[in-house]
Amino acid sequence: MVAKSPFMVFQRFISPLRCESIVDDLDLTLPDEDIKGNPLKMVIHHERLESIVYNSFVDIIPQIETHYNVTHRATTEVDFIWVPQGNKKESPICENGVLSNIPNQKGFVRTKDRDLTCVLFLSDYCNTPDFDSLYEVYGGKLEFTTWGFGFNPERGTMIVYPSSSHFLNTVCDVMVGDLVMAKFHIATTTPYRFNIKLFPGDTNTWFSHLK
Repeated sequence: MVAKSPFMVFQRFISPLRCESIVDDLDLTLPDEDIKGNPLKMVIHHERLESIVYNSFVDIIPQIETHYNVTHRATTEVDFIWVPQGNKKESPICENGVLSNIPNQKGFVRTKDRDLTCVLFLSDYCNTPDFDSLYEVYGGKLEFTTWGFGFNPERGTMIVYPSSSHFLNTVCDVMVGDLVMAKFHIATTTPYRFNIKLFPGDTNTWFSHLK
């Protein structure tokens, strides 16, 4: 029996071919740069492409509700995120909060109406010579620092995880190619509170069924 994981992994959430079509339609050319000429991560909004993601997402809402014992209330706008070649790893983020600056109050404070986060990879990880720079990337792992592991990009795969400070995450250096992904968030009828006791096992057992 597979141990219940706090991460849900939907392989082939959309087809690799559909991922390529989305990347093409985003029409990525030259990224913005900082004052030193370093490429910047960019966030793009596109209503038609957003509807493609939403149409597939509707079908898995019942699975997500059952897995986390929640009721879906709302979904945020889809951010299409372009992390260009040369982009460096940033400090880990909390999807729904910030570190408290209140004296004697440590930890994160919830500041956003987000309970679960969804990340859809539109690029594939590749480290072989037959590299396709349009749709493949070397680097760009979605790393969860609290858990000491991460997901290499896999075109068409969507990862769902709680938005709380237990799931601080960052994208590792993008060394070759570009990482393209979509991210959106789910709000539930009552604030989701992560309880590790409901997810026995560890990162070695949570994903043993994935190939």
